[in-house]
Amino acid sequence: MAKELKRSEYDMTELAEKIRLFREYLGLTSKAFGEGIGYSGSYISQLEHETRDIPENIVNLICNAYGVDVEYFAGNISLEDAT
Repeated sequence: MAKELKRSEYDMTELAEKIRLFREYLGLTSKAFGEGIGYSGSYISQLEHETRDIPENIVNLICNAYGVDVEYFAGNISLEDAT
């Protein structure tokens, strides 16, 4: 079973930035990125701008949907190594 990122393992500001950077790395709009994990573009934008808390399951959904290693979001590896 793949590792899941727990809330105690991340800083909200850093995680919001990592989500935005990963989305941009993929070349996706907030809408397209959100649709890939079952959420709206406005919800993704709220996460990226920290106007909404980032729930634990979002990171795991992103990792499963887009094939990125959870260690990127935990800050343990670079984006290039995670993809």
